[in-house]
Amino acid sequence: MKRRQRPLPLLFFAALLALLAACGSQQPTVILDTASNVYVCSKDPFSCTFNVSLFSNRRIRQVDYIALQSNDGSTEGCSVNIGDSNNEDLDRFRHQGYYFQDLSVKITCDEPGKRICVDALVLNVDGTPYTLTFPTPVTHTFADGMSFSEELQIGVIPFDFPSSFINNDSESFQYIFTAQEDVVLQDVHFDAFLSPANMMYAIGGGAFRKAEFPISLKQGETLNLSLSFQSDQASPFSSVATTLHFDYLVASSQQPRTNSCAVFFNPIYPIRDYDTSHVSRMLDDLLARE
Repeated sequence: MKRRQRPLPLLFFAALLALLAACGSQQPTVILDTASNVYVCSKDPFSCTFNVSLFSNRRIRQVDYIALQSNDGSTEGCSVNIGDSNNEDLDRFRHQGYYFQDLSVKITCDEPGKRICVDALVLNVDGTPYTLTFPTPVTHTFADGMSFSEELQIGVIPFDFPSSFINNDSESFQYIFTAQEDVVLQDVHFDAFLSPANMMYAIGGGAFRKAEFPISLKQGETLNLSLSFQSDQASPFSSVATTLHFDYLVASSQQPRTNSCAVFFNPIYPIRDYDTSHVSRMLDDLLARE
C-alpha cells in the first residue's frame, strides 16, 4: 500500500509559519554601557587601569579587545587587556530584563612618560563589534604618580574607595603624617574631577578643628587630616581614578614639596551580603537618560 503524501503547498506553509515564529522570538540585542560614568586622569609607570560595565538583554558570554580610538593618535603602540570582573552575585544579576557584565581595562605602553588620551574603546561582544565612547576622554601618563617626601612622612594613606562615598558628607577618611622637620601644609587638592570637602585636622592627640591653610607643624608632630570627596562631575555611579596631592613648605628652606597618591573609586565593589541593589540603581539611571 502506498503511503499518502502531504501536499507540497501545505508543507511549505507549515515551514513558513515555523520560520516566522522563530524570527519573532529573536529579539535584537540591546547593550547599555557606563562609559559616560568613567572619569580617569591618572599616572602610573606601568599601566592605566579602570572598570567599565555593560548591561544587556542577553547574557554576555565573551568580550575581547579590538582597538583603542584616540583623536590625537596617542594610543598607537599601546596594548590592552580586558578582564571579566563579575563575581557570582553579578553573574546572577537581572533587573528590568538586563544582565550585567563588569569589565576591567588595563592599558600598557612601552614608552616611559608617554601621555595617552582615549576617546573610545572598541570591543568584540559575542562576535559583534561594540564601541564604548567616553564623553570625558580617559587620560593617563605613564609616569610615577606616587610621590612621598621625607620631611612630611606618611603614616596612613587610604586610596581605594567605593564610589558611594562621592558627594556623601557622612563618609570621611583620615590621612596621617608625621613632620620630620618643621613644615607648613599649604594645600590639599586633586588632579581632576574631585575636590576635598569637610576638612578637619588634629595635631598630636588634640581635638579636631576646621582645616584652614596654612597649617604649621613642628618637628615630631603628627597631623591627622580628615576629608570627604565632592564632585560636580562624578557620582556614586562613576568609576574614578585620579591623584591626590598634599602641598607643603619646608620651613627652614621654604622649599616646596608634595606628597601625592593615586585614588580609585569603584561603583560596583564591595558587594555586601549579596546585595546588588546599587547595580540596579545604576541601570535605572542609565535607562532614565536614554
